[in-house]
Amino acid sequence: MSDPTVTFLRNFNRWRCGEDDQQPPSGLKVGKAIDEACDKIESLQQQLHAAREQCHKLRLERMAADRAYAEICHKMELKDAGK
Repeated sequence: MSDPTVTFLRNFNRWRCGEDDQQPPSGLKVGKAIDEACDKIESLQQQLHAAREQCHKLRLERMAADRAYAEICHKMELKDAGK
């Protein structure tokens, strides 16, 4: 399912490139569609940034857990070697 703004802008671009014989859309409609598209792009960029930050945080937590696990294993090996 295509977003109405995307559909409108794709149709506008087809008209602009001479691929569509229909009447040109009003500049007001084109401007509104561009503003909507920009708002959606900015929102997606913010979501992507937040997801990357969360991924980085989880990666650091995983690295800390791996280090703790390795330390516990090392201590257990030392304890077993001392028996």
